[in-house]
Amino acid sequence: MTGRRPIGRRRLLAAGGALGALAAGGSALVAAAGRRPAARSGADTSADVATPGDIGPRFTLSAASEPLVRQVPLAGSATVMQSFGFDVPNGRILVAQIQKRAEGNLRLSRLTLDGDLDGEMVLQGFGHGGQIGVEPDGDGTWVWVETDPAVTGRSAWGRRIARLRFEDGATVGSGDRTVRTWDIVPGGTRLTCSVDTRFGQLAVRYSRAGAVRFRVLDLASVKAGRPAVRYDLPAPPPHATAQNPHPDSQGFAVYGSTLYTLEGNPYSEANTAEQRGNAYLTCTDMAVRGGRVVESRLITDGLKLPFREPEGVAVLLPDGNGGPERLAFGFASIDPDGNRLASIYAKRMA
Repeated sequence: MTGRRPIGRRRLLAAGGALGALAAGGSALVAAAGRRPAARSGADTSADVATPGDIGPRFTLSAASEPLVRQVPLAGSATVMQSFGFDVPNGRILVAQIQKRAEGNLRLSRLTLDGDLDGEMVLQGFGHGGQIGVEPDGDGTWVWVETDPAVTGRSAWGRRIARLRFEDGATVGSGDRTVRTWDIVPGGTRLTCSVDTRFGQLAVRYSRAGAVRFRVLDLASVKAGRPAVRYDLPAPPPHATAQNPHPDSQGFAVYGSTLYTLEGNPYSEANTAEQRGNAYLTCTDMAVRGGRVVESRLITDGLKLPFREPEGVAVLLPDGNGGPERLAFGFASIDPDGNRLASIYAKRMA
């Protein structure tokens, strides 16, 4: 562990006002509507879909960040974090890692909210794990992840979405009877997914006909076998430069009618700490047909992390003790011994 002391679970979940005050000078927040957007069903297309009306509060990306966990080891420690999600009621963070790239095998590391490793699971034949969804359920946790992978280049990318129960120590294949799957985007490739448990939504990033898009569905309708689309929109444009012409998509989260995307690359000769890296967070209003970028910010947290590859986005909800929601984003790093470590930072809701 390096740098400032990570925030412990009690501090993590406690209400706080200092950082919220810092955010007050940023873009205005949208008041929580306390309702779910309507959804529409019908024939599958990639046409723009928008449910009018702002749903839920919006994070200000210019707000200061604080570390939740910093440079913690993961199970196996041979591959970097790809994405993560929170199970706050059970005090856990689930982290996805690639185990065998071309076979679509993933490892899930379960951490406490203080960053201590306390469980792991292996998924065989699923995908890349570029983003996962985490759904608390009593004293257990459901994981949403892509499956039915197709190999492109050196990596396997999912074509369907799966839901499975986290079981410590288990190894589960994509064809196991305990795994439920959906063809959310027929003909789509490179699927990844995230879950918005506050507003009951499943979000999917996908490629089809050469275009990268996001589709957001009513979560209950997906489980019932009648997927209803709330939003479908093109991905916001990446921050390409001459030095870094192809920044990687590194995860996303949806909260109400707002989409948050993370992009960037690990450090290299063309992407250095002195240049402040190229990790960007972007906020997109999905209630506008086709999406409208509200804010985009270069993220300068963790500049001293070695390797520093941006990996994963998730919304951290408060527990019964209250406190603001937080927008969390991660970085993978590699120590001098070659161990792969995970760091997660977060911005408070003003």
